[in-house]
Amino acid sequence: MYDFTRHGIRWGYTFLLADSRLSEEQRYDLMYRATEMYLEDKPKVDFQDMALEYEGSICTKGDFNVIGGLSGQRFDANVDVDEVGKIYVRFLVSEQTTGSKTSVSNN
Repeated sequence: MYDFTRHGIRWGYTFLLADSRLSEEQRYDLMYRATEMYLEDKPKVDFQDMALEYEGSICTKGDFNVIGGLSGQRFDANVDVDEVGKIYVRFLVSEQTTGSKTSVSNN
């Protein structure tokens, strides 16, 4: 987990584009994983969660995208859900902390 005491407070937004067949808990878990990847600067994470009945991988090439007035790093996930099958998910992690990888939003 990210060490906030050493690095101070960081904040921002994580946007999710996902299939509606994912449960709310699965969506939150995936958003958490993508945000943690961003904070730890990891290019790829494989995961398996028996309780949520899914597995897959999340990766980033370091590309940045824009949604409205916010820009952020893009993450893509391929998820295999037990009851549903394969699902593609996309994230945009937009850090608003001054001095981060992206500029501070005017919002």
